[in-house]
Amino acid sequence: MNKIIYSAEQLMAIDTKDTSLMVSAAAGSGKTAVLVERIIRKIADGSTDIDKLLIVTFTNAAAAGMKLKIKDAIRKKLRENPGNKNLKKQLLMVDRANISTVHSFCLDLIKKNIHLLPPDVPGDFTLLDEVEKNLIESQILSEIMADYYEKNDEDFIALLECYGKGSDDSKVGTLVLKLYKFLISIPEYHKWADKFLSLVSKESDFYTSIYAEALRKQIENILVASVKKYEYVLSKMQGDFDSSVFTD
Repeated sequence: MNKIIYSAEQLMAIDTKDTSLMVSAAAGSGKTAVLVERIIRKIADGSTDIDKLLIVTFTNAAAAGMKLKIKDAIRKKLRENPGNKNLKKQLLMVDRANISTVHSFCLDLIKKNIHLLPPDVPGDFTLLDEVEKNLIESQILSEIMADYYEKNDEDFIALLECYGKGSDDSKVGTLVLKLYKFLISIPEYHKWADKFLSLVSKESDFYTSIYAEALRKQIENILVASVKKYEYVLSKMQGDFDSSVFTD
């Protein structure tokens, strides 16, 4: 396996100590590798144990991947120094280390301190799984749409006419949920939405607006991609054309 060569910025993130540190970088830029190396250097010198660290991610898959990468990194260090008792101890402790999602960590913290919560908080609560969450979202959306149907809301009817498909309003529901999930990923999304709604209200002509330009670029990208696919198919078909198919 080739040795990873870290950049100056990555080494700064790995080696900086005794201060709060935030690393912001694009996907695929090596953030996980930097974090794993930072962890390994902290535990390899005996300054702390892996089960004394809190390592949280946003998904179960990311947490499992992080744990696996840390194990692999410790094993690599052990191959270089097979007699290191500290590294052997760290490897044994990885499975009970605090490497989990933010939600799982918070759940564990609350359950361990349930006696500090008000007596009306039930002690048998748990995390909502993805299936349950989707069912609840769909149920709430159905109730909201039913309410708008009952009111015969003009804006809602216009939305259905633009994005619905005949009497099937499922496409609109899917669009609303997709927009909702996008919005809640933005900090203070209410302010963000108000800002862009304000920009829309100031536009006098849609066809000269920034939104029309964004739509034009999207359509252009789709058409360019389609032309490239068409040209690729034609290039593969050259020499395979049989003119006798079109003759009597």
